[in-house]
Amino acid sequence: MVRQLLNFLMDVNEPVPEGINRDIFMLLKSQFRMEEREKMENVIEYYRLGNSPNYAQLYAQLRGRVVQKWLFQPKAVKVIQNYVMVVAPNDFLVFIPNYLLAAYPIDLLANLGGHYMLAEVECRYKFKKWTAVARKVKIFKMGEDLKAAEAVCRDVPPIVALTIGMGWRPHWKLVRLNMVRFASNVKIGGDGIIPSIQLTTKGTGKTTHALFSQEALGYAYISKVPTLARLLVDARTGAVGMIAKKGIIFDEFTDLNSMDAARVEGLLATIKTGLDKGLWIPHTSVPKPHLGVIQKYVPLIWYGNDNTEPHDARGYLANWLKAHCKVSSPEAFLDRFALIDITINDCIEVADLITWKILPAKIMRGIITLVKKRAESKPLAKYVRESTLKGRLKQMSARVRATFEALLSTDTHRVNFKPKEIDEIVAYNNWGEVRDFLKEYVTTSISGL
Repeated sequence: MVRQLLNFLMDVNEPVPEGINRDIFMLLKSQFRMEEREKMENVIEYYRLGNSPNYAQLYAQLRGRVVQKWLFQPKAVKVIQNYVMVVAPNDFLVFIPNYLLAAYPIDLLANLGGHYMLAEVECRYKFKKWTAVARKVKIFKMGEDLKAAEAVCRDVPPIVALTIGMGWRPHWKLVRLNMVRFASNVKIGGDGIIPSIQLTTKGTGKTTHALFSQEALGYAYISKVPTLARLLVDARTGAVGMIAKKGIIFDEFTDLNSMDAARVEGLLATIKTGLDKGLWIPHTSVPKPHLGVIQKYVPLIWYGNDNTEPHDARGYLANWLKAHCKVSSPEAFLDRFALIDITINDCIEVADLITWKILPAKIMRGIITLVKKRAESKPLAKYVRESTLKGRLKQMSARVRATFEALLSTDTHRVNFKPKEIDEIVAYNNWGEVRDFLKEYVTTSISGL
């Protein structure tokens, strides 16, 4: 039954505690409802201590609360003798003795930046710097409920379920935008990323999706164009930076035109190599001693606002990078992105679609895993052969085709795209008849809700 989805929704229509963003409050409630037995008000307090730059310092200095509990996702991680050092979002350096982590699998610790940590720490102010030493640590692996996800998506397309799960009524225009966003959250195999750039009008849900990716999927999110040091290696400590996370989201793409041309060229060259080869090469300005080449395929989304909708999104952005940012070969950079979505006419204000009901984070992660499994079961080699695009975009088209089909298919209705339809989207952002299909299909799929 389509209404099966409604049984899993959580009501979040309640006052938000002081000092916390509503989207983050909703996500914390969906994450720790069953996973953390502490009362919700304690969870919020631990989160504020671990994430607010001055909150923990003031508690330690003015209230004498030197021992505190923090809930956070590490921003950066570095292994040093006898300790694992992490940079908390509150800007403390947290030193975790090795024995506190000995029972955890190495694979989990190697991706520590993508999971929540509940730590009891002792705060210290030495050498004009705040640090903390962990006394107890519990790591919450970001698990998933695949069984519930399968039940939800039996009759509801996964992209519709994800849109509803974010707390929105699934208008087809929003689903169209979310197709790009959630496709970019899917990683097919070890290297099958779908990097994307999406420029829209304001208020279309980009930041809400970015916060979801940060809090529920373990992504790094920064609401501006990052420095190379912030992206690769923490400038103060030499710890691995944003690429330690499970994915990366930048915002304000068009702010590139206000940056020094040499900095833009360096940043784009680093991203280009990272997306294409999975090799992230530190810049010469990275502090010493620095890490060598970091090997990792990282999903990446770059958001921004615009007021122009071109017929050829790639060509428009290439010309913009040349004219406004003095980038010498923007086409080579843009070829690393599977989707360049510049959409103005089909935008919608998500403030008009809020339902105050969300899906628990475990189910949302389960739906994304379900989409990944379905996409990986597609005949990708055949899709590559059928694409008429050239070079990297040919393979990108196959990944997008498999993922879009997985996002839209249910157990009872399998959606299949023609190669030309996806090629047009990848090459120019021309959605053609796919747009009309989405309008009808999404409306039909939610008729029972």
